[in-house]
Amino acid sequence: MTDGYQALIRITDFAMNLTEAPETQSVYDGLTTVLQDLLGITSVLLLDTDGRLLSMASVEPLTVAQVEMLRRLVTSGLEIADDDALTEADLPQRVPDGDDFGREAAAHGIRSLAIVPLRIEGSHTAFVCLCSQEPHDWADLEIGCAQCLTAITGAFSAASIRLGRQTVLAAQLQHALGARVVVEQAKGVLAASEGIGVGEAFEQMRQMARTRGVSVRAVADAVVNTGLRPGSAD
Repeated sequence: MTDGYQALIRITDFAMNLTEAPETQSVYDGLTTVLQDLLGITSVLLLDTDGRLLSMASVEPLTVAQVEMLRRLVTSGLEIADDDALTEADLPQRVPDGDDFGREAAAHGIRSLAIVPLRIEGSHTAFVCLCSQEPHDWADLEIGCAQCLTAITGAFSAASIRLGRQTVLAAQLQHALGARVVVEQAKGVLAASEGIGVGEAFEQMRQMARTRGVSVRAVADAVVNTGLRPGSAD
């Protein structure tokens, strides 16, 4: 583990680089890579609450059995407070009667473990699993760095989700506005060419749309661009 000053620099760099991340996966990969390098531990995994592996950084590739063991753990109903973490300095020593998780973990090469929750938009979405092949007393600075980086990731992910929603909403509003403009234009065209009121012009377009199973906008487009006249159409 680097000292507090170097840790602050790495955390700051991670936060600053988020604006250049093209997608969420890049952010997740950056989180696990920075934590693994910063803490100098064997492996860092990011698993969602269903046990799906989102990202991993490791000195050596983890085996399928190791990943499956961690999946079982995070899907077993873990409840960790937002400002807390689950830490085990030496897994075999924690084994109560009838619980062999510690021995299983050690047998798979994971001797020490810390788990930090990732919270997005008010709920636990994933867990960061810090793994060491040796007994490891997790220092407050180590857990604090993991919590800080995880919180930054969660905030960025939440902001990305909100931005995506706003982008979709803006597109929907733009589409609705465009439809309204075309319909109003078509009403004016019909009123002028057919000598009818705008209310009757709209009713003609609405009736044709219903009869042909298309949208009023589609009829309006045809009125404006192809010279369709609903009142005289067969």
